[in-house]
Amino acid sequence: MPGRALLALLSILLVALAATEIYARLPASFLVTPLNLNPDETRQVVLIFHGSQDGGNPILDEIATRFRDLAALDSGTAVVNYRWDAGADERLRAAANARRLGDALGTELATLPKLERMRLITHSSGAFVADALCASLRETRSETWIEMTFLDPFGILGFIDWRYGVRNHGRCADFAVTFINRDDPTVASNSPLSQAYNRDVTASPRRDLFPRDGHYWPLRYYADFVDLAEVAPGIRTHTDYPRGELRTQTD
Repeated sequence: MPGRALLALLSILLVALAATEIYARLPASFLVTPLNLNPDETRQVVLIFHGSQDGGNPILDEIATRFRDLAALDSGTAVVNYRWDAGADERLRAAANARRLGDALGTELATLPKLERMRLITHSSGAFVADALCASLRETRSETWIEMTFLDPFGILGFIDWRYGVRNHGRCADFAVTFINRDDPTVASNSPLSQAYNRDVTASPRRDLFPRDGHYWPLRYYADFVDLAEVAPGIRTHTDYPRGELRTQTD
């Protein structure tokens, strides 16, 4: 009897685990707001995506403003700090929802006949938007230059695969870079990415002045990091900044 009871308990646990995994991989039915960019003028797009329960993050607004100001933007460039609260706030399915959003936006962007460059900046679970958007766009627009910046990217896909992001975030991009904080409590966000050039900003002395959880420190660091060289498209490649390499920032 004890053996049968243990077997029954294990069976229940396995079924529960399988059900949770399936649920976490299925996106919710939420409204995807289109970008509605001008098809006759748009040559470059900068998209910024927040993480779970963080749609109003003022640092992301600041990053968007920095890009608009430093790039001396004309009508051919669009900068969008995209709100996807309805998908992001359901944390267990945030990655699945992000992939659904990215797929839809990539399909929309593929219709822009003059699109030459994409810049995708993401925090936490927003990383999954960038990957899916890139894959969707690549199906018909392989010539578009795509650059990704991951800020403390969340890496769990589903409920079981905690290393998915480490293996795959940035794989689709022409150039990908991540800024990470390695000692904050947010799970699956503290490891370098295999498919991106990595900057570890944990040891920056300016972090001591930052009042929020360390998971948000890479946003503050990056907002201060953005300069003309960072905004200029396509000047960095993985020849000079290899995928998987880690640099510790102490400034």
